[in-house]
Amino acid sequence: MNNQINNKNPSCQINIPRIIGSTLVIALTIGYFVYGTMIPKTWPQDDIPSNPMIGRIVFEEKGCIDCHAIDGFGGDLGPDLGRDKFFGSFFDLASRLWNHAPKMAIQTDYLEKDWPTLSSGELDQLISYLFYLRYLGEPGNVSKGRSLLETKTCLKCHRIGDKGKPQGIALDQLKEYASPLYIAQVIWNHGPDMQKSMEELGIERPMFEDEDITHISAYLRALTRGQPTKSHYMSPGNPKSGSKLFVLKGCSYCHAIEDDQPSTGARLNEMNLHRSVTAIAGTMWNHGKVMWDVMEEEGIDWPTFKGSEMADLIAYLYFFDYQGSPGDTRKGKRVFKAKSCAKCHAVGEKLAFTGSIYLATPTDLVKTMWNHVPYMHELVITKNIKWPELSPDELRDLYAYLLYLIPED
Repeated sequence: MNNQINNKNPSCQINIPRIIGSTLVIALTIGYFVYGTMIPKTWPQDDIPSNPMIGRIVFEEKGCIDCHAIDGFGGDLGPDLGRDKFFGSFFDLASRLWNHAPKMAIQTDYLEKDWPTLSSGELDQLISYLFYLRYLGEPGNVSKGRSLLETKTCLKCHRIGDKGKPQGIALDQLKEYASPLYIAQVIWNHGPDMQKSMEELGIERPMFEDEDITHISAYLRALTRGQPTKSHYMSPGNPKSGSKLFVLKGCSYCHAIEDDQPSTGARLNEMNLHRSVTAIAGTMWNHGKVMWDVMEEEGIDWPTFKGSEMADLIAYLYFFDYQGSPGDTRKGKRVFKAKSCAKCHAVGEKLAFTGSIYLATPTDLVKTMWNHVPYMHELVITKNIKWPELSPDELRDLYAYLLYLIPED
């Protein structure tokens, strides 16, 4: 690691404008340093997944794919989850699955299939995978990408074939590495040099919308069609590895993770990071000028990335609050009553969800509820009870309440 402060004391005060606080401004800047030595904190968020894509196996093995397609591959009885992407945190996705359960129960009976029971690990992998689909973004539009290279003034410094200027990297040299993540990493690593060149040439720094980088990479990939060029792609990213990079690359110096930590810049839970990978990368670039000015003033090297490091970091930013904020026990008590849970699950009774075996994690509760669906569906029909649909906040509060009821050892 070369990101060090040149004879600077880390206790120096950095006066960053208040406006920076609501966005991903200094996302990859100053590390934890003491007289030039980096001191990483404990790696945050140990419960985030290492490989969310592994949930695709659960999706197929449990028969979800028989009714739901992913980008056109799979059944058509339910929505295509690759096109109708889920949004939000763990509780958002879990509540949608729970509210969808009665229709699924009817469908599995009709198809004479067994109900797909899940272990806690399988449920966590499945929801992580569904959560990840939005992160992967869209394939990109070639025509828009071509237009963006002109409107974003890229060709004032870069060249493609006989078009553009020779000051910067020839963009057609990136054709075989033109995945959106790779393009985002190349842009980031050349950020300071690009900023200086733009200032010298009097070029205004281009800003990127959420899918702009995706469109540009789609156009660059299109240039390789019909050519014997081998394509190389960066992995989608490992959130757990990204949590370590968040510290090692210095992001945690300005952007606190825990509520009790001081934060010069915006806290991660204050940022809108449940967006596609290129949207997050574009936001980082858009605020690079402010970040570069602060780092240059403090004598701090610009953090660069190699291999899949940027992919890992962005995957962590997307996943860091995967399970969202804690619920409210008082509201959870009201939910327990309003949704008629007490009619079958009275506190202290045999079927109560107040044992620690059901509640070690939110996943354990949702798993227990999910596996209970066939019995419960039959019960609500027999007793003419409305299925207790739960909003994400209600499910979160209900978990907090049930957790509160567990007697201390």
